[in-house]
Amino acid sequence: MPEIMTTKDLAKYSKLHRITIWKHAGEGNIPGIRVGSSWRFDKEAIDKWISEGDKKPQKVKKSKSKPASKAVKVKLRKKRKSSIDLCGGTMNKSDLVEALSEKEDLTKTKAEEVVNLVFSEMTDALVMGDRVEIRGFGSFKVRHHDGYTGRNPKTGELIKVKPKKLPFFKCGKELKERVDIKK
Repeated sequence: MPEIMTTKDLAKYSKLHRITIWKHAGEGNIPGIRVGSSWRFDKEAIDKWISEGDKKPQKVKKSKSKPASKAVKVKLRKKRKSSIDLCGGTMNKSDLVEALSEKEDLTKTKAEEVVNLVFSEMTDALVMGDRVEIRGFGSFKVRHHDGYTGRNPKTGELIKVKPKKLPFFKCGKELKERVDIKK
């Protein structure tokens, strides 16, 4: 069973400030997992990350234009190279394109074409009312919502809400198991 550390534990262990740890974990420099509004770190992964090289944060000189009360910013000497990060944050379309281009040795334009093709085909299938299923990841389908009478929260008057169709994602079993890390 791996030893799980909180941000406070990691701060004591690595002698870094908690805000510095949050910042670097959010940027993907420190391997960790976001749980709600806090972070959890695997001690073995942290030890491996530290032993991989000279990756300890160093202080950056303060700018003379900023007041002295501001905290000293910290940056890493060498950023961890990985297309898949274990920590929180948000992966957007450009991150996906970059990860695909690195992993498959494609140019960024080719990788962007592939990503756009996948998204457009999925969108077209959903528009036609089809279900899109990706084994191990999940499925997308369109759910129909009937119209109803609601209230304007500001004025309290009754308003009719039209029926609508919305895309719905159902998570696959393998993805659920990978995301739900047992402690």
